[in-house]
Amino acid sequence: MAILAVLGLLVALLLFVRWDRRRIAREATLATKPLAVIRPELDSARMGSRICVGVAAVFGLLAANEWTSPSPRPYRGRWSWLKELAFQILGPAGPALLWAAAAVFLLLLARSIWRHTMKRPSDRWL
Repeated sequence: MAILAVLGLLVALLLFVRWDRRRIAREATLATKPLAVIRPELDSARMGSRICVGVAAVFGLLAANEWTSPSPRPYRGRWSWLKELAFQILGPAGPALLWAAAAVFLLLLARSIWRHTMKRPSDRWL
């Protein structure tokens, strides 16, 4: 499962590099357009939604890892009380469902940010 997690992170890195190259190329072409006045707000909202999607992907990988190979009890660490609570309420799949719920929450937050922000004609989700 560790290999799958590493491969997932490498794919995420590849997608980030691809997105960053496109962002840099777009900034060079958008500098002369009149939309440059409101661009900082657009860029910060777009960046916020993309960060939420990225963190949600990491939480999704953690949920898949917890589902396939559950952590042994007793849980240790700063958030062990939350994992223990999830285990007590939801059973053995509780910690995995906790990670999955966090991923879904962040995806919904990203969608909300994206839907309530002005868009340029060239904007896409990612």
